[in-house]
Amino acid sequence: TWYGKRPLWMLVLSGGGITIIWLAAGYGLTQNIWLPVVEPTAGFLLAGALVTAQKALYRSTYDPLSGLPGRELFLIQVQQALSAQKGTVSVAFLDLDRFRLINQSFGHVSGDRVLAILASRLRQVLPTATSLARVGGDEFAILFTAPRETVERSIAAIQTAFANPISVQHYRLSVTVSVGLAVVQAGYEAGPEELLRDAHTAMYRAKALQEYRCETFATNMREAAIERLCLESNLLTALDNQEFLLHYQPIVDLNTGQLSGFEALVRWRPPGRAVISPAEFMPIVEETGLILPLGQWIFQRACRQLKDWQQEFPDLPLTMSINLSRRQLRQPDLLGQIETILTQVGIDGSQLQLEITESLVMQDVEAARELMYGLKQLGFRLAIDDFGTGYSSLSYLHKFPTDTLKVDQSFVSRIDTSHEDWEIVQTILALGHKLHMNLVAEGIEKASQISLLRQIGCESGQGFYFSRPLSSRQATALLRGDSLWPLPAAADSAVKR
Repeated sequence: TWYGKRPLWMLVLSGGGITIIWLAAGYGLTQNIWLPVVEPTAGFLLAGALVTAQKALYRSTYDPLSGLPGRELFLIQVQQALSAQKGTVSVAFLDLDRFRLINQSFGHVSGDRVLAILASRLRQVLPTATSLARVGGDEFAILFTAPRETVERSIAAIQTAFANPISVQHYRLSVTVSVGLAVVQAGYEAGPEELLRDAHTAMYRAKALQEYRCETFATNMREAAIERLCLESNLLTALDNQEFLLHYQPIVDLNTGQLSGFEALVRWRPPGRAVISPAEFMPIVEETGLILPLGQWIFQRACRQLKDWQQEFPDLPLTMSINLSRRQLRQPDLLGQIETILTQVGIDGSQLQLEITESLVMQDVEAARELMYGLKQLGFRLAIDDFGTGYSSLSYLHKFPTDTLKVDQSFVSRIDTSHEDWEIVQTILALGHKLHMNLVAEGIEKASQISLLRQIGCESGQGFYFSRPLSSRQATALLRGDSLWPLPAAADSAVKR
């Protein structure tokens, strides 16, 4: 009963045991021997039931793989330590880095073997006064009732022990660990659950830093986690409540000063709050998957706005630039969605430019290339955004059907003060011209930057020098008025080194 794993197998074994008892009694009768059967049968069933109950209790309190206490028993141990108030109480939360890669590469059996080896190493390096538990798939928790110096030495010993290679299917692997530490201090009145939660929060902070280190919990970590959770909750209803809106940043011809188009930029305006920049909410939108319906809404709304401007200003050759995100690019029906919107709005794809960041293009070169050719068949112009900040792989750039390179603002903003950035921008522009692409400089804020960009042949630019992103009403007013910007003379001074 103890070693049985499946209920059906245990039922078969139990039935077999009872059958053997009764067969033995029947055989005894043929030999004129009386063998009692009720008492052995009852004893057999009672023993099996007791072992099953003990096994269920053990599994609820101990991890069968590592033999370590589980989460519930660990919390009881933490509560006992807090009640005793002997020494400093600390809880460390350990999470193995990239453990999923081991499971995916070698299978869960090998992954379980790695966990068992690491659990054994933890027992060897930890002081006897500590309590160790496995609280998740690849997560361990440690209870310390020792001074901070002892805790730090123990954590350093853990990281050293984990760094020793492990042999898995003829491969030698080195495992790293991220550690979060929560320490009971004066005024800290949290219980075991809260202490473990805080250590878990600190562990995620350590993992986010990607330095395989130990982070100690601070109150601002919890506040940041709560704020993020509230932000995520509000975002899930923002699209239904029509809280998103588009702003439009002008793109200007650097040779004539004439407005040539806009880039559509999403903003979020929660009720009772100011407009929120995408830098604050777009990472969460990507993680939650909200980017898929939001991206579709952005594309449709930008197309409708361009259609309205074309009808009101038929003499202006305006274009609209729209960004595509990582998850959008992986949609199998992306081309179908886009084509449907173009038909519904009644706009031609050649009047739109889709922007894809350089790093996204290089994540899956062949898939990106196939998608880009599909978009070109619909008439779209394609731009690689933030060029120079990602892989900058020149061997692949000429293979993409790209029309425009957008020079990242991190370079443009320093071309008049940094010789290195000036050289980088010159190189990017020379490359773009060699490949017969249009060049757009982002983040222009000074007249001196425009002068230098014109000097090296940059065709277009955008940035606060011309205008901040405008609401639909403000952009329409700009089109109705004078949308021609005076440009400075060409630069005749050397860039500062």
